[in-house]
Amino acid sequence: MWTRYQPVVAAAIVGVIWGCWHVPILLSGARPASIFLFGVLGLSFLFTALWQRVNGNVFVLAVAHASVNAPLAMLDSRVAMNALFVLYGLLGSIAAIGMILQSHRAPSTFQASL
Repeated sequence: MWTRYQPVVAAAIVGVIWGCWHVPILLSGARPASIFLFGVLGLSFLFTALWQRVNGNVFVLAVAHASVNAPLAMLDSRVAMNALFVLYGLLGSIAAIGMILQSHRAPSTFQASL
């Protein structure tokens, strides 16, 4: 498993890169850029937390990404899309806080004997 960056830092880096990847969406006027970027950054933290939870199983992350894209493809209301991205951003903020708290915990010294 890669350990170059702490998960919170890695999620932030990926979120910025992911936001840049979606610049054509931002320029199309499909939704306000700030709400979209908040959601994308939140999804980066959510997907990083999920990646940690499933031990790097990329298939699970691909399904998670598809579960984000599918409802967006079906929505034609800008208000609904914006609400969804705000929700993603808020959930991602909670995930980021959890990741930060997890990184500050002392490692467990408990050892189970078999």
